[in-house]
Amino acid sequence: MHSYPDPAVGRAATAYQRIFLVRHGETDPNAQGIVQGGGIDADLNANGHEQAEQLYQAYGCEPFVAVVGSGLRRTHQTLAPFVRAGHALVTHPGLNEMSWGVLEGAATDERVRAYYREINDRWAAGELDARIEGGESPLEVAQRAQAALRELLLQYPTGDLFIVSHGRLLRILLAELLGYGLQRMHWFGHKNTGVNLLLRARDRFVALKLNDTLHLN
Repeated sequence: MHSYPDPAVGRAATAYQRIFLVRHGETDPNAQGIVQGGGIDADLNANGHEQAEQLYQAYGCEPFVAVVGSGLRRTHQTLAPFVRAGHALVTHPGLNEMSWGVLEGAATDERVRAYYREINDRWAAGELDARIEGGESPLEVAQRAQAALRELLLQYPTGDLFIVSHGRLLRILLAELLGYGLQRMHWFGHKNTGVNLLLRARDRFVALKLNDTLHLN
Protein backbone atom coordinates (compact mmCIF):
# COMPACT_ATOMS: atom_id res chain seq x y z
CA MET A 1 0.00 0.00 0.00
CA HIS A 2 1.38 3.39 -0.98
CA SER A 3 1.32 6.21 1.56
CA TYR A 4 -0.50 9.43 0.67
CA PRO A 5 -1.14 12.51 2.81
CA ASP A 6 -4.32 12.18 4.85
CA PRO A 7 -6.81 14.93 3.87
CA ALA A 8 -8.72 14.44 7.13
CA VAL A 9 -5.81 15.16 9.45
CA GLY A 10 -6.16 18.44 11.35
CA ARG A 11 -9.68 19.30 10.23
CA ALA A 12 -13.25 18.45 11.10
CA ALA A 13 -14.57 18.50 7.56
CA THR A 14 -15.46 15.54 5.37
CA ALA A 15 -13.10 12.56 5.69
CA TYR A 16 -12.85 11.91 1.97
CA GLN A 17 -11.65 13.63 -1.17
CA ARG A 18 -12.89 13.21 -4.73
CA ILE A 19 -10.24 12.82 -7.42
CA PHE A 20 -11.29 12.91 -11.07
CA LEU A 21 -8.77 11.27 -13.42
CA VAL A 22 -9.64 11.99 -17.04
CA ARG A 23 -8.09 11.17 -20.39
CA HIS A 24 -7.55 14.07 -22.81
CA GLY A 25 -9.72 14.68 -25.87
CA GLU A 26 -9.07 13.17 -29.27
CA THR A 27 -6.06 14.14 -31.39
CA ASP A 28 -5.35 13.36 -35.04
CA PRO A 29 -2.80 10.68 -34.04
CA ASN A 30 -5.56 9.04 -31.91
CA ALA A 31 -7.99 9.12 -34.83
CA GLN A 32 -5.38 7.87 -37.33
CA GLY A 33 -4.05 5.02 -35.17
CA ILE A 34 -0.61 6.58 -34.74
CA VAL A 35 1.40 5.72 -31.64
CA GLN A 36 1.31 8.82 -29.44
CA GLY A 37 3.25 8.81 -26.23
CA GLY A 38 5.05 11.42 -24.20
CA GLY A 39 7.26 12.31 -27.15
CA ILE A 40 4.42 13.66 -29.31
CA ASP A 41 2.86 16.96 -28.26
CA ALA A 42 -0.20 16.92 -30.51
CA ASP A 43 -3.12 19.34 -30.46
CA LEU A 44 -6.72 18.26 -30.09
CA ASN A 45 -8.60 17.84 -33.37
CA ALA A 46 -12.10 19.24 -33.95
CA ASN A 47 -13.72 16.22 -32.33
CA GLY A 48 -11.38 16.52 -29.35
CA HIS A 49 -12.34 20.16 -28.81
CA GLU A 50 -16.02 19.18 -28.93
CA GLN A 51 -15.36 16.41 -26.39
CA ALA A 52 -13.66 19.00 -24.15
CA GLU A 53 -16.72 21.26 -24.33
CA GLN A 54 -19.04 18.37 -23.48
CA LEU A 55 -16.77 17.41 -20.59
CA TYR A 56 -17.03 20.95 -19.25
CA GLN A 57 -20.82 21.01 -19.65
CA ALA A 58 -21.02 17.88 -17.50
CA TYR A 59 -18.47 18.78 -14.84
CA GLY A 60 -17.88 22.53 -15.03
CA CYS A 61 -20.24 23.28 -12.14
CA GLU A 62 -18.25 21.12 -9.70
CA PRO A 63 -16.32 23.00 -6.96
CA PHE A 64 -12.81 21.92 -7.93
CA VAL A 65 -9.96 23.29 -5.87
CA ALA A 66 -7.64 22.72 -8.85
CA VAL A 67 -7.76 21.60 -12.48
CA VAL A 68 -4.53 19.88 -13.45
CA GLY A 69 -2.97 18.86 -16.76
CA SER A 70 0.22 17.13 -17.75
CA GLY A 71 2.99 19.03 -19.51
CA LEU A 72 1.47 18.28 -22.94
CA ARG A 73 -0.84 20.52 -24.98
CA ARG A 74 -3.62 18.00 -25.47
CA THR A 75 -4.39 18.05 -21.75
CA HIS A 76 -4.23 21.86 -21.58
CA GLN A 77 -6.66 22.14 -24.50
CA THR A 78 -9.01 19.62 -22.88
CA LEU A 79 -9.07 21.86 -19.81
CA ALA A 80 -9.41 25.11 -21.82
CA PRO A 81 -13.17 25.47 -21.14
CA PHE A 82 -12.49 25.22 -17.40
CA VAL A 83 -9.76 27.87 -17.69
CA ARG A 84 -12.07 30.19 -19.64
CA ALA A 85 -14.54 29.83 -16.77
CA GLY A 86 -11.95 31.12 -14.31
CA HIS A 87 -9.90 28.15 -13.15
CA ALA A 88 -6.13 28.48 -13.06
CA LEU A 89 -4.41 25.69 -14.99
CA VAL A 90 -1.98 23.68 -12.87
CA THR A 91 0.49 21.50 -14.80
CA HIS A 92 2.78 18.67 -13.77
CA PRO A 93 5.16 16.89 -16.19
CA GLY A 94 5.06 13.80 -13.98
CA LEU A 95 1.62 13.19 -15.48
CA ASN A 96 2.94 13.04 -19.07
CA GLU A 97 2.12 9.99 -21.15
CA MET A 98 4.45 6.98 -21.16
CA SER A 99 7.24 7.25 -23.70
CA TRP A 100 6.88 4.60 -26.39
CA GLY A 101 10.45 5.09 -27.58
CA VAL A 102 11.13 4.02 -31.16
CA LEU A 103 7.39 3.48 -31.77
CA GLU A 104 6.52 7.15 -31.22
CA GLY A 105 4.81 8.44 -34.35
CA ALA A 106 4.52 5.01 -35.98
CA ALA A 107 1.34 3.94 -37.75
CA THR A 108 -0.17 0.84 -36.15
CA ASP A 109 0.50 -1.62 -38.92
CA GLU A 110 0.91 -5.35 -38.27
CA ARG A 111 4.57 -4.98 -37.28
CA VAL A 112 3.72 -2.39 -34.65
CA ARG A 113 0.71 -4.37 -33.41
CA ALA A 114 2.91 -7.46 -33.00
CA TYR A 115 5.52 -5.43 -31.09
CA TYR A 116 2.77 -3.96 -28.93
CA ARG A 117 1.23 -7.39 -28.20
CA GLU A 118 4.63 -8.78 -27.25
CA ILE A 119 5.43 -6.03 -24.74
CA ASN A 120 1.92 -6.16 -23.24
CA ASP A 121 2.23 -9.94 -22.81
CA ARG A 122 5.54 -9.42 -21.02
CA TRP A 123 4.00 -6.81 -18.72
CA ALA A 124 1.02 -9.07 -17.95
CA ALA A 125 3.50 -11.85 -17.11
CA GLY A 126 5.21 -9.64 -14.54
CA GLU A 127 8.14 -8.18 -16.53
CA LEU A 128 7.25 -4.69 -15.38
CA ASP A 129 10.74 -3.29 -15.96
CA ALA A 130 10.51 -4.19 -19.68
CA ARG A 131 10.34 -1.27 -22.09
CA ILE A 132 10.22 -0.60 -25.80
CA GLU A 133 13.60 0.54 -27.08
CA GLY A 134 14.12 4.14 -26.03
CA GLY A 135 10.91 4.19 -24.01
CA GLU A 136 9.76 3.81 -20.42
CA SER A 137 8.74 0.80 -18.36
CA PRO A 138 5.51 0.60 -16.35
CA LEU A 139 7.55 0.72 -13.14
CA GLU A 140 9.17 3.99 -14.20
CA VAL A 141 5.85 5.55 -15.17
CA ALA A 142 4.20 4.36 -11.95
CA GLN A 143 6.98 5.90 -9.90
CA ARG A 144 6.74 9.36 -11.46
CA ALA A 145 2.92 9.35 -11.70
CA GLN A 146 2.49 8.48 -8.04
CA ALA A 147 5.12 11.04 -7.06
CA ALA A 148 3.17 13.67 -9.02
CA LEU A 149 -0.08 12.70 -7.31
CA ARG A 150 1.53 12.83 -3.88
CA GLU A 151 2.80 16.35 -4.61
CA LEU A 152 -0.68 17.44 -5.71
CA LEU A 153 -2.30 15.97 -2.61
CA LEU A 154 0.18 17.80 -0.40
CA GLN A 155 -0.59 21.03 -2.23
CA TYR A 156 -4.37 20.42 -2.22
CA PRO A 157 -5.07 18.22 0.83
CA THR A 158 -8.81 18.95 0.76
CA GLY A 159 -11.37 19.53 -1.95
CA ASP A 160 -12.02 17.95 -5.32
CA LEU A 161 -9.23 17.60 -7.89
CA PHE A 162 -9.84 17.39 -11.65
CA ILE A 163 -6.79 15.87 -13.35
CA VAL A 164 -6.49 15.39 -17.12
CA SER A 165 -3.74 13.03 -18.25
CA HIS A 166 -3.17 10.19 -20.74
CA GLY A 167 -4.47 6.70 -21.45
CA ARG A 168 -1.54 4.47 -20.54
CA LEU A 169 -0.51 6.58 -17.56
CA LEU A 170 -4.08 6.42 -16.22
CA ARG A 171 -4.15 2.64 -16.66
CA ILE A 172 -0.94 2.41 -14.63
CA LEU A 173 -2.09 4.83 -11.94
CA LEU A 174 -5.53 3.24 -11.53
CA ALA A 175 -4.08 -0.26 -11.30
CA GLU A 176 -1.78 0.89 -8.50
CA LEU A 177 -4.21 3.11 -6.58
CA LEU A 178 -7.00 0.51 -6.63
CA GLY A 179 -4.68 -2.31 -5.58
CA TYR A 180 -4.82 -4.50 -8.69
CA GLY A 181 -1.12 -4.22 -9.51
CA LEU A 182 0.55 -3.22 -12.75
CA GLN A 183 0.17 -6.67 -14.28
CA ARG A 184 -3.57 -5.94 -14.53
CA MET A 185 -3.36 -2.41 -15.90
CA HIS A 186 -4.87 -3.67 -19.17
CA TRP A 187 -8.18 -4.13 -17.29
CA PHE A 188 -8.71 -0.37 -17.36
CA GLY A 189 -10.18 1.11 -20.54
CA HIS A 190 -9.36 4.65 -21.61
CA LYS A 191 -11.56 6.43 -24.15
CA ASN A 192 -10.93 10.07 -24.98
CA THR A 193 -12.34 12.23 -22.13
CA GLY A 194 -13.29 9.06 -20.25
CA VAL A 195 -13.80 10.01 -16.59
CA ASN A 196 -12.51 7.96 -13.66
CA LEU A 197 -13.80 9.17 -10.30
CA LEU A 198 -12.00 7.99 -7.18
CA LEU A 199 -12.98 8.55 -3.58
CA ARG A 200 -9.99 8.89 -1.29
CA ALA A 201 -10.10 8.32 2.43
CA ARG A 202 -6.75 8.34 4.23
CA ASP A 203 -4.45 6.22 2.03
CA ARG A 204 -7.21 4.18 0.37
CA PHE A 205 -8.93 4.78 -2.96
CA VAL A 206 -12.31 3.47 -4.16
CA ALA A 207 -13.59 3.85 -7.73
CA LEU A 208 -17.03 5.39 -8.22
CA LYS A 209 -16.67 5.73 -12.02
CA LEU A 210 -14.31 4.09 -14.49
CA ASN A 211 -13.88 5.32 -18.07
CA ASP A 212 -17.29 7.02 -17.98
CA THR A 213 -18.22 8.77 -21.24
CA LEU A 214 -21.90 9.49 -20.58
CA HIS A 215 -21.15 13.20 -21.04
CA LEU A 216 -20.44 12.63 -24.75
CA ASN A 217 -23.27 12.94 -27.27
